Amino acid sequence: MNAAEAERAGYTLTLRGPRVIYGDGVAQAELAAELGRLGARRALLVASPRERQARGGLLQPVTSRIIGHVAEVRRHVPAGSARAATALAREAEADCLLSVGGGSATGTAKAVALETGLPIVALPTTYAGSEMTPVYGITDDGVKRTGRSDKVLPRTVLLDPALSAGLPLPITRASAVNALAHCAGGVFAVGRSPVTDLLAVGGARLITCGLQRIGADPADPAARADLAQGAHLAGTVLAHAGASAHHTICHILGGAFDLPHVQAHAAVLPPALAFLQESCPQRAAVLGEALGAADPAAAVGTLLAQAGAAVRLRDIGLAEADLGQAAILLSGGGTGPGVPGMDAARASRLLREAW
Repeated sequence: MNAAEAERAGYTLTLRGPRVIYGDGVAQAELAAELGRLGARRALLVASPRERQARGGLLQPVTSRIIGHVAEVRRHVPAGSARAATALAREAEADCLLSVGGGSATGTAKAVALETGLPIVALPTTYAGSEMTPVYGITDDGVKRTGRSDKVLPRTVLLDPALSAGLPLPITRASAVNALAHCAGGVFAVGRSPVTDLLAVGGARLITCGLQRIGADPADPAARADLAQGAHLAGTVLAHAGASAHHTICHILGGAFDLPHVQAHAAVLPPALAFLQESCPQRAAVLGEALGAADPAAAVGTLLAQAGAAVRLRDIGLAEADLGQAAILLSGGGTGPGVPGMDAARASRLLREAW
């Protein structure tokens, strides 16, 4: 089968996702109603202490329905944290999970939902996009294991751009690049389709536009709206097309070396895209359409540099002495399967570039 024939190959697609209510102020205006729609009277709040304090006014109308608080919200969802949160949900006899925060809060709520079947109402405050997917991840003994289950797909997402208005600029940029990575990786994913390609192209354009403007005015509501809607599309791409090599690399590195997830995405994205382009050049044209470039990997690198979003692995906790072990893990020489199609030499080059 040549490249053109491969592009015309059949696909299977079942569209599903949470109920999404989008707009400025919807978190405040619609939260009580959405809990009521689910019949939720005993909601367990999943949010960092900082988020809970910052959202006190938002949560005030539903305080009587919140019967507990999971405050231990950690990146990559350590297995111990997941077990403790699940035990709290059962002890409190919760009938709903209210997730407020970024991907770590959503991920913790998903770990509880996986074991209990409780519905999730998510209020994302970053651009992680996890709230749009049935994908979960739990880290045990340095290995992050991911899976898919409709039990963890939130029932309702209140997508309010205003919730990210106070997000510090460095975190805003890194989180937006995380969403861009979902779009970029999605065009190379095994489960891609014409529908997910359109979502990926649209999401990449919105995120690119938002990234280009957010530096001039971090509170720019139009830029925040672009990033929120782009993240919505990006998460939908991840949910339906699945992940590609880029996402696998970030999960392996994050689980093994406890790297911050969104910053790892930013560091790995340009060299990971270069690897994907080498492996499947005909798919690069789809992403190139969104970026207006024949070489998407180079274009993304330029975008990140110009937007002040470029990150290096050495700056986020990966020691140079760990590069060898990281290459072994990526090439499948560790306890996990590694990255498909990547040998140790190619892994070493990619890691050195990202480092």
